[in-house]
Amino acid sequence: MQAEIDNTDAIVNDILRPNGNANIVDKLRSDLLHNYETESYPWNYAWYASRTNTSDIRRGLPVGVNINFHKVLDVNIKDTTMDLLVWFRLEWNDPRLEWNPDDYDGLDRAFFTLGIPDDTDLWYPDILLWNQEEQLGDSLYNTKASVTPDGTVYWSRPGHLKPSCKFFGLTKFPFDNLECTMEFGSWTHSGLYIRPYLMSGGYNLGGSETAGQTFGEVELVNVTVEEFIYPPFPVAPDEDWPVLLYHTVFTRAWQTYVRGFIILQMLLNVIGFLCFWLPPEGGERMGLAVTALLAAVAAEIVIVEQLPRASSFTWISKFSLVSLIYAVIPIIESAIVIHLHDCDAESLFAPRFWVMWRKNKATQNRHLESQEEFHDASETMNRIDGSNQKERWRRIAVMIDDTSRFLIPSIYSIFCVVVFFLK
Repeated sequence: MQAEIDNTDAIVNDILRPNGNANIVDKLRSDLLHNYETESYPWNYAWYASRTNTSDIRRGLPVGVNINFHKVLDVNIKDTTMDLLVWFRLEWNDPRLEWNPDDYDGLDRAFFTLGIPDDTDLWYPDILLWNQEEQLGDSLYNTKASVTPDGTVYWSRPGHLKPSCKFFGLTKFPFDNLECTMEFGSWTHSGLYIRPYLMSGGYNLGGSETAGQTFGEVELVNVTVEEFIYPPFPVAPDEDWPVLLYHTVFTRAWQTYVRGFIILQMLLNVIGFLCFWLPPEGGERMGLAVTALLAAVAAEIVIVEQLPRASSFTWISKFSLVSLIYAVIPIIESAIVIHLHDCDAESLFAPRFWVMWRKNKATQNRHLESQEEFHDASETMNRIDGSNQKERWRRIAVMIDDTSRFLIPSIYSIFCVVVFFLK
């Protein structure tokens, strides 16, 4: 125990003595930052170090980019945005920061503040998320950068990536695999000055005990990175614009939508089909059909609120539209059956005022007939004929019900099987 205390005291005294490590760090920082311009690009590298053996064309300062995808916080398809918790890493070389460790008591690492406006120690490349919803300066935390004796600067920052996405694959919602591309590059400097490249493959997934997620709606399943170069502008034919394209793929937990909407819509359609078994003379038949339709519309409103208002049809939109049609069919069929069940031959398709006028006219004509016996016989025949006509329309109504009980549910069942098989 006493040996450990003596060793600790020796370390503290070594740090605090005038020529200790603390002063060496201060001296190194003072020497490196003497006449260092934080707003100045490392021109020496651009003019000399970046020339290749086979060409005199400057290729720009290589800036390594690596993103560790830690967690998916939100994927908002309605606003076409994402929120990802990441570790964003940059690495580049600044010849102005080189030193000999032997001159500084073997010190082989130094730390500098970066990214804070008006308080940054070093120059850093302006690698930005081009399709940003929120700029990286606001969404990433400011941390210190690590510098090694050869001038290599490594800057790792935790925070959020909030891109504005051009989603692909949404047409199969909720069985979709969403794809969103994030575009990273320098906004100010062309490829003659800054050229981003993939550091250690360009990305990592997880790597921490708290990475990933459970009980989330979407999950990041794949990332591919592409180096892409935009051609030069006409005003600067020698300057191309290299960027890194991060293609991310997310899978959706579709089980919630199947339980909470799709099965519900199917059950409401089945409830609407029960109208075909109810007698037409009761008022419950039409009430049941209308209630099933209103419940289906309420469920549809909930889903619509989660989708963008776009002209493209998603899988669930098509399914919902057909389900609403099948919810309307029992209402139309019940209206026809009830009408046929209660009408006679004269009132089948005629307006009510026309039927009443015809009856009044017939009554007036019967009063003008001179032969009472003929009138009674004619009236009796008309009653018999009307009764037969009414009975015939009732039989047609029953036949429509008998056909609908099996035909419409069968067609709907075939539709459900096909639409799930082709999803």
